Amino acid sequence: INLNKDERAFYKKMLSNTSKLGCKSISLNAKNCKTGSKLAKKKGSVCYKCYALTGCYQFPVVQDAMARRMEFFNSPNFIPIMVWLLSSLRKKKFRWFDSGDVQSVLMALNILEICRLTPEVKHWIPSKEVKIWREVLKIQKLPKNVCLRISSPNIDQEPLKGFENTSTVHKDKKAF
Repeated sequence: INLNKDERAFYKKMLSNTSKLGCKSISLNAKNCKTGSKLAKKKGSVCYKCYALTGCYQFPVVQDAMARRMEFFNSPNFIPIMVWLLSSLRKKKFRWFDSGDVQSVLMALNILEICRLTPEVKHWIPSKEVKIWREVLKIQKLPKNVCLRISSPNIDQEPLKGFENTSTVHKDKKAF
């Protein structure tokens, strides 16, 4: 893909650094989560009091960046530019959605195409969008370099069935 210096700099800003994981990521506004925006209003859900709906995430500059990322996800150049960005990573690990989540079957299929085209990168996709991913997995298998992790929506809920990788959240229970 041919990008000039300014375009390269612009698109590199689409990626963020995840301090806990030590790898690049991309985020969307958590307000736009299909499932998470509903769970954020539900006490006892893992999204209740979501970190990505408070603090620095509310600064106008962060909100503007997330709006640009949403436009980017929907642009016709999303796949080739993401392949270029990910192919140039020093650390060959990438987290999709350090905030926000997949928005549609088409977005998920585009993400999997990017994963397929960057086999040297290990992709981690944490998600609560069960319906979207069930539909996607009827259409296409996950590439070998992808870990899709489906999270249970409620605290103390059992892992969801039908996915190889799941996560749960449990209340702290005192052992003593």
